[in-house]
Amino acid sequence: MFSITGALAWIFLGGLIGWLTGKVTGTSHPNAVMANTGVGMVAAVTSGFVVQFVMNDHRSPAAFWLGIGVAILTAIVAVTVYRFFVPDRAATLR
Repeated sequence: MFSITGALAWIFLGGLIGWLTGKVTGTSHPNAVMANTGVGMVAAVTSGFVVQFVMNDHRSPAAFWLGIGVAILTAIVAVTVYRFFVPDRAATLR
C-alpha cells in the first residue's frame, strides 16, 4: 500500500543517505552534493518500496530497517557507478 508519509520519509532519508554516501565514497565536493543527494533519493525510494513490496509489509519496523540497509547499499553502488560514468567537473576546471 502506498502512503504519502512513507514516500516523504523515504525521500528525506534518501537525501540523508546520498549525503552520507558522498562522505563514504569520497565525493563530497560541493559540486557533487546535489548529484549524490539526488541519486541517494532515487535509490532510497526505489529500494524502500521494493523491500516493502517483497516483504508484503509496509508497517513493520523490520521492513523499515531492512529498507534503510538496502537503500544505503544501493546508494553507495549508484553513486559509485554515477561517478564512474560522469567525470568530475571540479577537476577539469583547475
